[in-house]
Amino acid sequence: MSRAAGGNERERRGRARVRVAVVGCGYIAQAEHIPCLLTAQGCALAAIVEPRPRTRAALAERLGVPGFATMAELLSEGPAIDAVDICATPIAHGPLIEAAAAAGKDILVEKPLCHSPSEGRAIVESVERHGVRLMVGYMRRFDDVVLEAKRLLDAGHIGRLRSITTVFKLAFPAAFHRVVDLDPEPPPSTEAGSGRPASGRANDLLPDDEIMEQSVHHLNLVRFLGGEVREVVGVHLEPGNSHVLMLLENGVAVNHCHMGNAGHGEEFRLYGEEGMIHARLGSPHFPYRFPELTWFSRSEAEEKRRLFPVASPYQQEIEGFAALVRDGASNRSTAAGALRDLEVIARIHDAAVR
Repeated sequence: MSRAAGGNERERRGRARVRVAVVGCGYIAQAEHIPCLLTAQGCALAAIVEPRPRTRAALAERLGVPGFATMAELLSEGPAIDAVDICATPIAHGPLIEAAAAAGKDILVEKPLCHSPSEGRAIVESVERHGVRLMVGYMRRFDDVVLEAKRLLDAGHIGRLRSITTVFKLAFPAAFHRVVDLDPEPPPSTEAGSGRPASGRANDLLPDDEIMEQSVHHLNLVRFLGGEVREVVGVHLEPGNSHVLMLLENGVAVNHCHMGNAGHGEEFRLYGEEGMIHARLGSPHFPYRFPELTWFSRSEAEEKRRLFPVASPYQQEIEGFAALVRDGASNRSTAAGALRDLEVIARIHDAAVR
């Protein structure tokens, strides 16, 4: 379907809610995406795709929507949809994105975009060729604390940015309320609902480690707040204790740490020539702890502190995706940008090997 045809269809729908099918119904779908879709003003959950039969049947009944084993079944037999929300395992993202794009469906896909830069480049080419919109699920780009930190930075409250430090602490396992229990058996050996056997992996496949799974959020935030990465200067990688030192194209130094048992939560500091911004982000593990922003300005000779209401950045991300599909709003997290994250991760692992 051409972009013009897609645009005309969206204009005919006016401001109707975007009809979304969730593809892959494991942890992140049940913990965040499905609950947010059920309460989003701009979206309507229209169907699910899940290869595990018992999970699919229980979830479809609980949600009152049709369930399908594969993306192919959804696209050939399912209800009318405008978009897909891909929450399947990242190694399966490529074929699922290609199938959705070829069918003219806009796409929200959980991070990371995929597991190899070469496949990432193929995804970027595919969505451009088919004329569909793709947003990658970096929900921190919709986080109120992050956006306020960026506003203060861009407004010059700390002067010219000189360095960034970020810390990702992960002492506790994911805690969430399942919509339904998952099958004890693993999903079938297909590309997470594509209906095809798992294909040969790319030669540049990246490890499925803490850098890819969690730190990618902060690598993306570094680019969002500070700019593109020029050089990976130094790397120390070991489970639960990883450190990455980088330089951005504008000369800003970045130090990222991923710590396994040193507490739980995410934070970053932005150091400028005239002050500092410190952000402590919200965590679903601590719903009683308010997200917090502290900043110091030398010219004002004082430190200020602001607490933020606990709000779901996933909810705001999904509303942002609906605005992108329905109204053509700006895309805060493109496939091309997510590809750059994969390229940075590849450079991190190259530096760690040397």
